[in-house]
Amino acid sequence: MGAERFGYALREATLQAARQELSQALESFENRLAEILPQEPILHADETSVPINKVKHWLHVLCTPLRTFFAIHLRRGQEAIQAIGIIPRFTGWLMHDFLSSYLSFENCLHTFCKSHLMRELIFLFEQHQQAWAKDLYDRFLEMLQCVQDHKARDAPLTEKEYKHWREQYWKILRAGRQANPLTPEQRANPRAKQSKEQNLLDRLEGYDDGILAFLWERDLPFTNNEAERAFRMMKVRWKISGCFRTLEGARRHARIRSYISTLRKHGLPVLEYLRRALDGRPFLPQLSKCT
Repeated sequence: MGAERFGYALREATLQAARQELSQALESFENRLAEILPQEPILHADETSVPINKVKHWLHVLCTPLRTFFAIHLRRGQEAIQAIGIIPRFTGWLMHDFLSSYLSFENCLHTFCKSHLMRELIFLFEQHQQAWAKDLYDRFLEMLQCVQDHKARDAPLTEKEYKHWREQYWKILRAGRQANPLTPEQRANPRAKQSKEQNLLDRLEGYDDGILAFLWERDLPFTNNEAERAFRMMKVRWKISGCFRTLEGARRHARIRSYISTLRKHGLPVLEYLRRALDGRPFLPQLSKCT
């Protein structure tokens, strides 16, 4: 591309040196994120696999509407979360997709992406003819519309309204249990394999407070789309350029993308603030005022 536009091409070594210099210049930015993210009221968390020299690693994201933090680790679960070090110090609401490793952290409150749940419900309705699943899907949409209407009027749900939605939720779950009773083998052996319907019902029952928290905690989002959007440019990079060749290179790229994503969320000119970082003046985000 450089040769076609400017008549010369940069050597790979030159590009790698530039990335290394920028990554080092952004160390203070990354440290600032690690300092303030545990103090945020809400964090979105997600992870996706990334190949590094043909070995599966995991790209982890922790983000808010104003900042993005990427980290690369060989593991997906608790070992990685501990090594990254943000969630173990976080005490707010953690939005995620039911990964058990997140649930093991009791220092924070857990809420869950309804988009993921609704995709499961549609699958059970369309593929397994589970009528209760379609009922719950529709009820979630009604709950969301109710919450949006109240936000538009700047009025929280009343206790009566919350109780109504909770009763509707549990009524549908009871119907789901009636349609999917335990088999004699499952009653005799609690470790016996369960159906997809039974597994989903276990989650819907066991984590009802976190699932329905968006009804009474008005700042909580309905989905984990914030984290999913953060991955998009990283995935485009993999499709175009393939896997990373080294872990160090992947981590450099993750740090730089954290910075660029955060700049864009603040509406700041990327090239200007990349230059400032190289001059020793990177953008350092401040703690949200709502904390």
